[in-house]
Amino acid sequence: ESIADEELRPKQQRDRSFYAGQHIEVMPGGSLRQLPGPWNALGRIKFNMPNPFRVYLHDTPAKELFSRQTRALSHGCIRLERPIDFALYLLRDQRLWNRDSLDAAIAAGRERVIRLSNPEPVYVLYWTAWVGDDSHVEFHRDVYGRDAGLARALRSPVIARP
Repeated sequence: ESIADEELRPKQQRDRSFYAGQHIEVMPGGSLRQLPGPWNALGRIKFNMPNPFRVYLHDTPAKELFSRQTRALSHGCIRLERPIDFALYLLRDQRLWNRDSLDAAIAAGRERVIRLSNPEPVYVLYWTAWVGDDSHVEFHRDVYGRDAGLARALRSPVIARP
């Protein structure tokens, strides 16, 4: 909803044809949905994973972004460079799905939900410092502004609980 409120609705107010040009439909209740297709910002395939932040793993039509050194350019979702390979890995135990059947489902241009017979846990870790392959500590930009809160927590006294 924050993307809709802060970015999409203001563009529609300035240009009444914006939604149509972006293949966006207004759903009952006023939420927005971009139709499946090559224009979709999430690409051809999206991987839902339960989390309170509405973060997805997804394809992207902007493949050129993978050549950038810094790629924190989204609203928090995670672009996958090889989403079809990832999907095939997740669907490896379902005989119905192979590269041809998955490509055909995508080419149909309709939204389709495929449930995993064996759901895989997904852990998203946000690290701004780690030990590199050369055994030296690497520090990277805190693009989400989380280090300050972590530093405060680390400086707080520990309260022993019975």
